[in-house]
Amino acid sequence: VLDFVYSLDLEEKLSPRKNVEIIWFYIFFPFFIAYLWILTTYINLKPNIGSIEVLDPEFSRLLYPKYNMEVIATGMSWAEGPLWINDENAGIGYLMFSDPITNRIYKWEDGKGMFTVGKTIYSENGGCIQDKEYCDSFFMPGANGLIRKDSTSLDLIVCQHGERAVTLFRENGTRSAIATHFKGKRLNSPNDVVFSPDGHLYFTDPPFGLYNKNKSTLIGQELPLSGIYFIARDFLQNAISIGNATEGIILLDKSMTRPNGLAFSPDYSKLYVSNCDVNDPIIKVFDVSSNGALLNSKVFYNMSELYHQETLIANSEANECQTAHDDASTSCPIRKAGCPDGLKVDIHGNVFATGPGGVLVFNQDGKLIGRFRLNKEASNIAFGEDGRIYITAEDLLIRLWIKTKPARIIKSNRK
Repeated sequence: VLDFVYSLDLEEKLSPRKNVEIIWFYIFFPFFIAYLWILTTYINLKPNIGSIEVLDPEFSRLLYPKYNMEVIATGMSWAEGPLWINDENAGIGYLMFSDPITNRIYKWEDGKGMFTVGKTIYSENGGCIQDKEYCDSFFMPGANGLIRKDSTSLDLIVCQHGERAVTLFRENGTRSAIATHFKGKRLNSPNDVVFSPDGHLYFTDPPFGLYNKNKSTLIGQELPLSGIYFIARDFLQNAISIGNATEGIILLDKSMTRPNGLAFSPDYSKLYVSNCDVNDPIIKVFDVSSNGALLNSKVFYNMSELYHQETLIANSEANECQTAHDDASTSCPIRKAGCPDGLKVDIHGNVFATGPGGVLVFNQDGKLIGRFRLNKEASNIAFGEDGRIYITAEDLLIRLWIKTKPARIIKSNRK
């Protein structure tokens, strides 16, 4: 090998004293490297958005001072259901999220160096697979909440609005329903879904996906309630194995008007459930019994006052916009304050919940300790890896680095 290297006579060819032509290389090479550095930095530069509101020193301990919220994807109609996936076989991680208005499920991958993958379409009919006329009759026919069937496969369990079902999306492209009816009546529009450590499935079923195109009327509602439901592990496994929806669905609670996001406490003894109703914007917390039942419900936090305050701020912003334009033909839309929607719990028991003004963070005692403020309505959040948190907000996907991580990772083989 050394003889081959010596035969190349590199000292002679690369020496500017002995080879005048190589001088141009030494002159322009540093500029070329600088150009590549600037180019890659520009390509991967993400615009910042919002602000961080610290209400208690507890919140400061979760923050990196130099990291802001950054926009990493745009162009959705209403981003929802973010789910981080570590694909150990491929050695990569990526984010899945849904858009219930356009009926799509997206996949987002981070950019590295000069190569930016970004957002790609994972499914064109994530929540409604029937004919176009039927799907187009709904305002939100697409998918909402997403979860992995288990940590060893890439199969997804998807809450489908248009199909009014909780459905298994297999990695091979096939699908089969897990839950479609309760006591012979069609579900409303399953919204969010979580697993217990024992492999039982919990999901919420508000009617948001039943609204017609102009959001004035609910289409085809059969259940007179919005429930929190439970499917025991054995019934779930059977539904997945035979490819047919189970009848073993248990209604755990029907007291909430618009149950939405769900998340367990770190020890799985409590279940937090948000209620996305502007007339009752609350987060409830339930004790979870050994058989999976929900007991002793109480209000964890009432966001009514925050909703009122944020509505006043939104109205004031719209008035200032109108005054600044001083033009009757210019319309300044009033942004929505935001209701309790998606939520997650970190390893310390802090509850991260979308709501009025962005993403609110509570300690385990229900004290509001901080807020990631946004001028858009936040819908959901997900923990990624290495302290990243992802936020869906209207047409945006947002990322932030924080000093915490998800409560726990369940590793079990659910079939």
